[in-house]
Amino acid sequence: MLHGRRLSDADRVYEVLSPKYGRMSLIARGAASSKSKMAGHMPPFAHVSIMVGRGKQDHLAAAVIEQRFLPMEINLQDFILAASLVELTMKVNVGGVAAHEEYALLCDGLRFIGDSSVSYRDKVQRCRLFVWELLSLAGWRPETAVCVMCRNALSGTEAAYHESVGFVCSDHADGRPSLGARIIETLRQLGTGSQTSLPPFDAAEQRRWQQLTQQYYEDIISYPVQSFRLLNYV
Repeated sequence: MLHGRRLSDADRVYEVLSPKYGRMSLIARGAASSKSKMAGHMPPFAHVSIMVGRGKQDHLAAAVIEQRFLPMEINLQDFILAASLVELTMKVNVGGVAAHEEYALLCDGLRFIGDSSVSYRDKVQRCRLFVWELLSLAGWRPETAVCVMCRNALSGTEAAYHESVGFVCSDHADGRPSLGARIIETLRQLGTGSQTSLPPFDAAEQRRWQQLTQQYYEDIISYPVQSFRLLNYV
């Protein structure tokens, strides 16, 4: 369950993510009433089994909670991280055969955030990695093999990111700092789907990775994810 909002005095609309159909908007008749049988069965960040009634407007006929990825007494920090993943999922259109991969990616991310044994900093890093993985599923794969301006091969020690343009060599960086070999290699591994965690970046690399992630998705998404702005203060 991604998001729910009141549609009228009696009805609600729920945004859900399905492994087969991708994102769907469903009307739940009478769900806004405290007496509704559906009350409490569509909490945010939960895995639910639903029955959908087909028609001119698909509607939610029944729902049962299968798993809560986050504890009911969630702290504010974890709630913001989970909200950032859901908000990004709602802004990025992943359809077709990749829908089940999007579903698995979001479930894994929420499960990671809900793990009390994981440090908050590691959770933040996982959220930043989620950005690249989701955008890659949607077809936004960064070109890191060659400079987008001159098409010369890029090396990690020279590559920089040019806003709204892409990854460029030192000749076209216009004073922008080099990203470094480890960041470029990480991006290349993300493009192949073999990168499941971030390498142990040092403090300077962490800052560059943070700035790059923020700039890259803001270049792609017209209305940036507001929750992600809070990650800059971690």
